[in-house]
Amino acid sequence: MTRDEIIQLIVSYSKRPDLETEIETYFLPLSESRIGRDLRAFENETKTDLVFTGSNVQDLPLDYGSIRAVYPPDGRGPALKAIDIITLAQYRVGFGQPGVYNIRGKSGFAPEAGSEIEVRPYGDGDTLPLYYFARPQFGINGEANAVSARWPQLYLYAALIELHIWEKNQEALGFVSGLYGPEIKTINRDADRARGSKPAMRIS
Repeated sequence: MTRDEIIQLIVSYSKRPDLETEIETYFLPLSESRIGRDLRAFENETKTDLVFTGSNVQDLPLDYGSIRAVYPPDGRGPALKAIDIITLAQYRVGFGQPGVYNIRGKSGFAPEAGSEIEVRPYGDGDTLPLYYFARPQFGINGEANAVSARWPQLYLYAALIELHIWEKNQEALGFVSGLYGPEIKTINRDADRARGSKPAMRIS
């Protein structure tokens, strides 16, 4: 579904045509953030290369939702280990094969502040493959993306959650949250099984 089709679907289900502007301007963008945080499907999984030049800290992509894995240069060796920032300080910054990382928000409250990743140790010029789950974005003209094409109900449920929070409608919020949560869980579980992250169910 395209962005406009999703908006009309939300309007129809909420029976709030008076809130179409709010749905488009606020609730739908908030739903994108929620989906980016929760969804770990093939449809929002992506890869980029982080180039560490002159610093062991680099910005994460603006569409970053959550981490899947970060690997050493050229994928040599196992994935880096995520550790807390206090433990990270015990590792030297100097040259060496990257082994650990920490992701944190950058200082500042502007939308462009985003998040950053710090790796230790590191080599100047290292290129590290980063696999992450993105906040799904519609095309420039509102074209469908991989998530809205296959899982349009996620946008519907997530936007309705934001709308009912705004309305302070606890009953409706509980109902739609009960749809969104299990849907996300099922999609993520199936994706994990396909990746080999969990054993397949045994058929007797």
